[in-house]
Amino acid sequence: MKIEIQNVTKTFRSKNGTLTALKPINLNIQAGEFVCLLGPSGCGKSTLLNIIAGIDKPTTGDVCVDGERVTGSGTDRVMIFQSAALFPWLNVMDNVEFGLRMSGMAKAGRQEVARRFLRMVHLGDFERSNVHELSGGMQQRVAIARALALNPSVLLMDEPFGALDAQTRDILHEELQAIWSDTGKTIIFVTHNVREAIVLGDRVVVFSARPGKIKKIFPIELPRPRQIESYAVVDLARDIMAELRDDVMASTWTLEMQIIRAIEERMVGDDTL
Repeated sequence: MKIEIQNVTKTFRSKNGTLTALKPINLNIQAGEFVCLLGPSGCGKSTLLNIIAGIDKPTTGDVCVDGERVTGSGTDRVMIFQSAALFPWLNVMDNVEFGLRMSGMAKAGRQEVARRFLRMVHLGDFERSNVHELSGGMQQRVAIARALALNPSVLLMDEPFGALDAQTRDILHEELQAIWSDTGKTIIFVTHNVREAIVLGDRVVVFSARPGKIKKIFPIELPRPRQIESYAVVDLARDIMAELRDDVMASTWTLEMQIIRAIEERMVGDDTL
């Protein structure tokens, strides 16, 4: 499923005026490609992902999937967030089945599909477990299985491993590479982590500080499976970080100034001071 992003911009209105989140973005993503969007905080990566998902609308421009303009969400594109967003009152099997049940699939059929993907994420022995009994990494595996059960053409992943410990994250990097290889899904993956982007992506799309625009695209030609601590990954991360460094500093300075302004405004408005 080919994705074409054509002159997409996004602006927001705030009490301080108009905020430009994205300058014109042009990017083509081929069917079955794994593309990582990388950049400093607030550069518009997640905003672009939401536009591709149909959750948000661009201010100008279009996103087309196989030639059809995206006008809203659809089961061909499924989002996975940093939080697993599981239903705590349902067990693991029921969580993975949920979308299939909503689509009207018979119980036997949806259980067969759910079990297949729970085995793929190595949770076949946990189908009757409650969500609160699982670790954070296991919960994200359930979220991935739930997304795959819907058989989308595109997985949109917004920092799904950002809240996990380093060891769990490394394991999930290996598992996600295997899932991508086995399923042939198109994956668009948002991250702040340079080495994570290199380990996972066919291409790493580097964004500037806000307003976000594409600064450079790095093709990643290292053999798979990749390990985050490998010398080749570390060397390439150094090159990409050099491209990012000024924008990360600019983003950090902007955030600090926003915090200072907010504190000053609160002090001015506080009659007790």
